[in-house]
Amino acid sequence: MPGESPFAALSWTPVQDQDEQAGPDQTSPAADLTSAPLFSQPAAWQAETPEAVHDSSPATDIDWTVVADLVSTVSETVTEQEQRYAGEHQGAQPDPQTRRVMTDPVIGQVVGDYARRRELDGELWDQADENRYRKAATDQMFGMGRLQPLFEIPDAENIIINGTRPVIVDYNDGHRDTLPPVADSDEELVTQLQRMALNATPPRAFDADHTDVTITHGQRFRIHAVSGEVALHPSVVIRQHLLTRISLGDMTRRNMIPVDVARFLDAAVQDGATIVVAGDQGAGKTTFLRALIHAIPHRERFATLETDEELFAHLDPGRDDVLTMFARDGMGDLDPETGRQIGAIEIGQLIPPALRQSLNRIVVGEVRGSEASAMFQAMQSGAGTMSSIHAREPEEVASRLAMMIAQGRVYNLEEAMRQIGQSVDYIVFVRRRDLPDGSRIRFVERIEQVSIGDDYRPALGQVYSADTLTGQMEEFRPGPAADRYGRLYRDLDYLEEGGR
Repeated sequence: MPGESPFAALSWTPVQDQDEQAGPDQTSPAADLTSAPLFSQPAAWQAETPEAVHDSSPATDIDWTVVADLVSTVSETVTEQEQRYAGEHQGAQPDPQTRRVMTDPVIGQVVGDYARRRELDGELWDQADENRYRKAATDQMFGMGRLQPLFEIPDAENIIINGTRPVIVDYNDGHRDTLPPVADSDEELVTQLQRMALNATPPRAFDADHTDVTITHGQRFRIHAVSGEVALHPSVVIRQHLLTRISLGDMTRRNMIPVDVARFLDAAVQDGATIVVAGDQGAGKTTFLRALIHAIPHRERFATLETDEELFAHLDPGRDDVLTMFARDGMGDLDPETGRQIGAIEIGQLIPPALRQSLNRIVVGEVRGSEASAMFQAMQSGAGTMSSIHAREPEEVASRLAMMIAQGRVYNLEEAMRQIGQSVDYIVFVRRRDLPDGSRIRFVERIEQVSIGDDYRPALGQVYSADTLTGQMEEFRPGPAADRYGRLYRDLDYLEEGGR
């Protein structure tokens, strides 16, 4: 019928799970379209269960004490070569590629000499043994070294290293394992982390003056380490991004939101809405933000601003017009005027140059501090934004965001609240629940429409709500926005169909 919202004819009807047991009631008063293949849904609010089999057994055929001795010998020789290089190049140090070219032959020589000594002692050491130790020494100097097996666990979500204690592996279905330690001493672990930081792009410092470091490994891992200078033992958390290419349609298949709610958000993104994704640590904020980014039309030029690479928008097939920008850690002393490390570039400093790049919108991976002020200033120029923010409950999102805006010293707290009411369209709150049986569910608990209230503070109108314990849909009221978004309705399977 003319004027009728396209969302009114859609329903959220869960199908039975794998045990043929009915899921929680998620129906809405509308026609049932779930029988159509396009709209069929998976088990209702089932726990996340990865398809991969847990296989996290580390390699046991390498004596890492031997590797440490080999690397120590290699390092002495390479250091001498670096000193000669600096003398021949006016004090300049070799770049990572040159250093690798210097080091590879030395590793081969040192490991070969060790193998011959073992053979002279009557031990059987074949070419396979020599190759294995050559690779281990190379990994130790340029890769993950003794930590390498941890990066080969396909379904691990968080891997935690506490000094020389057993390694803790948390899987995305809530299951937990422990593995043998990956260091025989705190010093060994710190040395490995320092090598990883030095080989990062750009290189990072991890020492007495730089007591924590974040390193990106490939396109799936983020490593954060805290040194023994500020903790009883060095601590490492390895976060694996299991879902780097994901759409709102995928969110429905993973039971995070009902189909009609996903369509609503998809249309809001197409319409240029400013959306803030909020939730506690590990709730799925970044994953959901990736799904929203996927809904941005391919013809649109936008930028992603991050401290660490986590959004991967530029890797989306067919998306050729993304400006990907990163903050940068400093490597030197603190600037007495700014309090920042010399050479550091913060997210807020990236926004002004980004605005000169003819963008339709800006995506900030995570708002943590004063960059919120610069982000809201960007909104005044007409650039829409999407971002994520840490919050434990939906009710605290606006106040936390306002405090971060006020840190920029452009707006006071009252003005910051007014800016939120004027500039933000929707707040999406995601929740993670760890269940008594050890499984885990993630879901969108609340969607709030933001407007400016009578007292110039943000007024929140509930668009969608789910039960905070089970994720069951309680209410979906898209309101007048659904009519405005009607022209933007499309199927959620555009990812599989290869375009839009």
